[in-house]
Amino acid sequence: MKKTVLLIGLVLLAVAFFNQPPPVNQVIQLNPQEFSVKMKQKPVFVVDVHTPEQTHIPGTSAAQTIIKLGYTEVYDLKGGTPH
Repeated sequence: MKKTVLLIGLVLLAVAFFNQPPPVNQVIQLNPQEFSVKMKQKPVFVVDVHTPEQTHIPGTSAAQTIIKLGYTEVYDLKGGTPH
């Protein structure tokens, strides 16, 4: 009986440990295929922060700013979208 309770406890602990959301301050990188799948899963809010002609300014990150505003699921699309 004690072994069964211990085993069930360990299984529940393992499930809780491995079923954690990504850390709040993490920006998740997606390729175009992953982005397409995410777009179909639930409503999203997309922010296009630059055009291809613009360059990156060191020390700036729109994704980090969005996280600081309280958003918890922030994704960064790498590689652009197919035309």
